[in-house]
Amino acid sequence: MPLPSREEINIHDSLDERWACEKFLGKGLNEAEAMFRENSLCYMESLCHMGPLAFHYYVRAAINYLKSAAAAEDCYAVSGFASIIECRLCQPSQLMPVLEELVTTCVYITERWAKFDSSEFDCQARARYTVINAILLTLRNNPPMDSCRRPPITARRFWPPGLSPL
Repeated sequence: MPLPSREEINIHDSLDERWACEKFLGKGLNEAEAMFRENSLCYMESLCHMGPLAFHYYVRAAINYLKSAAAAEDCYAVSGFASIIECRLCQPSQLMPVLEELVTTCVYITERWAKFDSSEFDCQARARYTVINAILLTLRNNPPMDSCRRPPITARRFWPPGLSPL
């Protein structure tokens, strides 16, 4: 997968997208993972504010970081990752290309909870992962339809049976 372009990171030209573009543009997975290692709280949030293609690319760096030894006791990364997925669930079709990776990462985090545990941990974080994983598994079994594949909404669909709207 090629590096995301400026246009793939910054779709709507919002301040958050500009910041994400400034920080991530031209960075490969190893460089992005190093950024998460440096300050996971700061860079995790950027994943909410980039276009879907850039998200698909850079979420892998966040996942690599979470699965590394460097993420031990990084409760901010775990909480931030949950927030990213919750944010992205508003447009579930955009999660489909990385859905399996997200599911396995949620399972990884849940099964290795002690690795991330910290006195500063959000007490709701584990429950959030249970809910998030259930939603992701539902998406896996019932993929969202793209708007172009939905049946057209017409008056005929809602007209009483046996009567013609014409």
